Amino acid sequence: MKKNLLSLLILFSVGFVKAQTANSLHFDGTNDNIRRGVVSTLASGVTYEARIRAAAPSVGNKFIMYNGTNGTNGFGLYLQAATNTVVVKVGASVYTSSYVVPTGSAVLLSIVFTGPNALQVYSNGTMVHNFFPAPATAPSGSFAIGSDDAGANFFGGEIDEVRYWNRIVCPAEIMHRSTCQAYGNEPQIVACYNFNQGVGAANNATVTTLMDASPSNYTATLTGFALTGATSNWLTSAGGFSINCTMAPATVTIAPAGGTVTTCSGSPINLVGSGATTYTWSSGPTGATLALTPTVTTTYSVLAQSGFCYGMGMKTVSVNPKPTVSAASSTAMLCSGSSATLTGSGASTYTWTPGGPGGSIVVSPTVTSTYTVIGTDVNTCTNVAMFTQSVQVCSTGLIQLSNSNEFKMYPNPTNGAFTIDVSNITNATKLEIYNALGQLVISNDLTNYSTKINTDQMPKGIYVVRVKENNIIIKTSKLIKE
Repeated sequence: MKKNLLSLLILFSVGFVKAQTANSLHFDGTNDNIRRGVVSTLASGVTYEARIRAAAPSVGNKFIMYNGTNGTNGFGLYLQAATNTVVVKVGASVYTSSYVVPTGSAVLLSIVFTGPNALQVYSNGTMVHNFFPAPATAPSGSFAIGSDDAGANFFGGEIDEVRYWNRIVCPAEIMHRSTCQAYGNEPQIVACYNFNQGVGAANNATVTTLMDASPSNYTATLTGFALTGATSNWLTSAGGFSINCTMAPATVTIAPAGGTVTTCSGSPINLVGSGATTYTWSSGPTGATLALTPTVTTTYSVLAQSGFCYGMGMKTVSVNPKPTVSAASSTAMLCSGSSATLTGSGASTYTWTPGGPGGSIVVSPTVTSTYTVIGTDVNTCTNVAMFTQSVQVCSTGLIQLSNSNEFKMYPNPTNGAFTIDVSNITNATKLEIYNALGQLVISNDLTNYSTKINTDQMPKGIYVVRVKENNIIIKTSKLIKE
């Protein structure tokens, strides 16, 4: 009993590991087919494709697909009885190629009908026959896969990747999609069946609708399939397509040349496509030139058309951030006639206006002035900072400003305490002392006409003393601490 249970677990585990999404559908050649209404009514300028793995030649023609009414209108594709030679049907007309599909090999057949006197047959992206057909009649009736539109002449073997286009697909595009599955959103594709449904060779009794990946959503119904086992069922086949094609072959060149383009955040840049006639960019605009002001790294693509052919180009724009540039002064409060050093930070090189190049510049403004610095980093990205240097008229001893208040400060220079005399005191009179970096080191309310200030905690240096009234500077003086 234990041995039997172990055997069942092993079988279940193996089956579970191997179970995979199907990538084709097997047709038994007897009564399996898929049908719905016509997917296109165009009488010219159409392309239709199917990837097949045909069984050995046998009695009866084996229809791969038909859109329209066999013998009356529309377009079809089948393998000739006893030979598996590719035959194209255009209404009542039959066009037999010289190409024979090899038994058991996966082959993508592409039929391009441009109109009267132009019909080509491709195998795996290579043209194998060229016809000069008569005009076609617009399709009406049914669309069928694995039989003709009437449900006869059944195909034997596997089918996947059935595509129908309302345009002429050019040779470069046919070759491009000969080894990968279409997305279904390609230009003017009206039906796209990837056959990626069900579980390979498992019980798929409920998977009876073939899904269309195109915007048309032309679903179709399975008829006659056993939907279990290795025949007449969804299969996972060796060589099945597992990746999607890009929208179109890479035939469009995008300038600037080379690979990734590098720019700075907020800097304008143009991408320019060449090699086609019309262009549509993934971000929406049309035309050969895409004007950008990017702030983050982004990959842009363009779908372009030249005649019947579509091509594609891609370009990544790598965006470096701007540097965070700032400026500072050696003193926030500068006495008229004195000098201060302005220093930039956050970048690699700097240019001042006024002032010229350099990380630091020495300035001696006589009035409050604004300076602009442009900083450039290692990626050649730039940013701007502005700094306003405040300038005051400074003196030692008695200062007369805009009012009649008298102001005395002594001793100056000092090595300890100093005294401030102010002739008029109000409840809003305040004293402030700033160091050479513009940092406030002492702030006191002046409540007496004569106030003594202790400087023991102040390092040696030059300080700016302000007297304010109602938060307005009325007196300014320079104090030297020895």
